[in-house]
Amino acid sequence: LAGVPEAKTPGAASNISDVNVNANNAVSNDAADAVTGGAVMAWAPPSPDPPQTMDEVLREFVRRLRRHEDAIRSGKMFGEVKAELEKLRDGIAKLRDKYPSLDIDGLEKALMKMIRYVGRVEKKYREGGYAKEIVDLINDIEQNRVQIHLREMKRSITIKGKYVTLRITFPNYQPAFQVDLKGIGSITVEVPKFLPDDVIIPLQWGVMLSDGTIKNGNPMLGTVSLALLTLFMLAFPGKVRVKAAVLDINKDDIKVVWHAVAKDWNSPLLPGECRGDKCQQINNVEDVFIALFSGLLGDGSFEFKRQK
Repeated sequence: LAGVPEAKTPGAASNISDVNVNANNAVSNDAADAVTGGAVMAWAPPSPDPPQTMDEVLREFVRRLRRHEDAIRSGKMFGEVKAELEKLRDGIAKLRDKYPSLDIDGLEKALMKMIRYVGRVEKKYREGGYAKEIVDLINDIEQNRVQIHLREMKRSITIKGKYVTLRITFPNYQPAFQVDLKGIGSITVEVPKFLPDDVIIPLQWGVMLSDGTIKNGNPMLGTVSLALLTLFMLAFPGKVRVKAAVLDINKDDIKVVWHAVAKDWNSPLLPGECRGDKCQQINNVEDVFIALFSGLLGDGSFEFKRQK
């Protein structure tokens, strides 16, 4: 790929920089940009994995996109998400007679709003030029019709088009491949409080110790799992902002990534905010199992400590 500098020593440990690949070949005016040509920069992931070149990372992204080209063109991943939501809504509706005290109607209303939202996203994806641009960007990469700009910032590679951005990040030693869909928008759903506080608190901990984060005081979640998204909404009832504007490109399939932000959260401190004895503790067996249940749906891990 033109525009990527070569590491002087084979296998040298070079950190990935921001790489912006503009489909229109526009050159950035950023003084930190360095545009060169004709070589490949090596990237050394953390030990014990061997070094991997940026060229190899991009080639793997193209291979995955080509493998799922039919799904990209059809947008079937959105239909799959709608089917999951409809199945969940139907399952919730069946609980109405068994648990008359719960606000089943409120949760069903929130799920219906999400189903309609995904339907609008699917329609916009199919009719708005998203799929075509993804395929065009793949062709541009394969035929070297893009210009690469390097900036010494966070470790990522972005390939920008009018409707989509192809993004490679390095959260750990394995690169993550995603497609950001521009102009999709989000919705806010009102989630009723289903659970008592003594269940909500360990449930919150499990979610936040896995895929959850806190930004500007608001719990946030990014996940491809509808089950984990549902637990997040039950753990943080009230207004929840949800968005489905990212595609996760796996080896085996394409998943829609849900991003959720809890707007009405007001309870004890969570992981990442805890300082000393202000931290909410989980000390009984029931709490531990609730936290494990929600945490292990994500990628969480737990450490058991014995008190002396």
